[in-house]
Amino acid sequence: MSRPVQITLIVLAVVIVAVVLFFVFAPSQAGNADKFNRTFTAAEQQLIDNTAITASELAAADGKDGHPAWIAVDGVVYDLTASTQWPSGLHHGHLAGRDLTEPFLQSGHGVGVLQKLTVIGSAAP
Repeated sequence: MSRPVQITLIVLAVVIVAVVLFFVFAPSQAGNADKFNRTFTAAEQQLIDNTAITASELAAADGKDGHPAWIAVDGVVYDLTASTQWPSGLHHGHLAGRDLTEPFLQSGHGVGVLQKLTVIGSAAP
């Protein structure tokens, strides 16, 4: 085996080990309620304060048959319609049109995921 091939294989092995170690030892966000502590812009806060989405409105926004795809997390309703991660209102077995607070809490997602989503209002009590 030539020297350049040996070096390439060593570098590849080091990269693979580094990636595995990252995923094994990276802190998980699962169960961490701090992930709900996101900041809202003034416009988002106004939507949260003034736009209450009823349970039936949320349920109708299931992402199917041309409907928008909305989810509620920690009392805030987010629009996922344009997200490529939610085709037809489905993401890793979770359906749009529902309150996904508990599944989000148990997921590995951090607050950064919520920060990227479009706020459309609050979930009506």
